[in-house]
Amino acid sequence: MKKNSLFAFAFIITLFVSCDKEENSENDLTEISAKIVGDWNLVGYDVVDGLISTSIEGMDFSFPTTITGKEYDASLSFSKTPNKYTSSGSFVVLVEFEIQGQSYSQEETIEDFIADGEWALEEGGLLIVITEGEEAAYTIKTLTDTSFVLEYNLKLNQEIDGVAFTTTGTYTMTLEKNK
Repeated sequence: MKKNSLFAFAFIITLFVSCDKEENSENDLTEISAKIVGDWNLVGYDVVDGLISTSIEGMDFSFPTTITGKEYDASLSFSKTPNKYTSSGSFVVLVEFEIQGQSYSQEETIEDFIADGEWALEEGGLLIVITEGEEAAYTIKTLTDTSFVLEYNLKLNQEIDGVAFTTTGTYTMTLEKNK
C-alpha cells in the first residue's frame, strides 16, 4: 500500500512540475515575442568562421573569408497579430579573402537584406523566418529592450563568371531598437 501511495504521490508531483514547465515556457515565449515586436535598426553584420569553397577543373579549393557590414541604413520591423516582418534600406558588405598570398576584397550593397515575410518563435530561443515558402532558423543570442542579436548558420551558393561558389560561416546580425 505504501508503494502505491508513493507512486501516486510521485505521479502527482510530476504532473504539477510538467504543467508548471509548460506555463513557464508559454510565458517565456510571450515575453520574448513582446520584446521582438517593434522597429529595429541594423547596426552589425558579421560572418565568423567564413569559408568560401569552389571546384575548378576538378580541383577543390577552400579559403577562409572575412565578411563584415558597414554604412548601415537598414531596418527590420516586426508586428504581432499577424506575425509579419518587413525590411527596408541598405548596407554595404565587405568580403575579404586571401589566395596563395594574394589578398582580395569586394564590396557589395545589399538592398532589403531580408525579404518580407512571417516570423514565429520556438523553444530554445529560435526565431523562424518564413519567406516565400522557405524557413530560416535564427538563434536569439541577446534580446533586451534595446538590443537584439541573432545568429544564423550561413550556407550561400552563388555563381560568378560561370564558377559555382559556396560560402559558409556563422552570420551574426545585431539590431538596436528604434526609439
